[in-house]
Amino acid sequence: MKKENAISIAAAMGFKLDYDQWDIEDKNWIRFVLSNDDLDEKNFRLIWYKDDSIEQNLKRAANILFKAGQKAKIQQINEYIYL
Repeated sequence: MKKENAISIAAAMGFKLDYDQWDIEDKNWIRFVLSNDDLDEKNFRLIWYKDDSIEQNLKRAANILFKAGQKAKIQQINEYIYL
């Protein structure tokens, strides 16, 4: 997969490019963070590995998005509503 394709897919899923190690020998990955800064935490950073299949990379992304959705719901529940 080309780097541009990985970036495009991740962006469509709500991630933004954070750290690029795609062309570095022995690294071959890109790190993405969620576009919503309120949900940013270390566990929600997607590492897209050049040598992994698209299925493996998408599985990692889906797991992150699921957990981030749970965190967003908890934040929403804990918000006070002004009447």
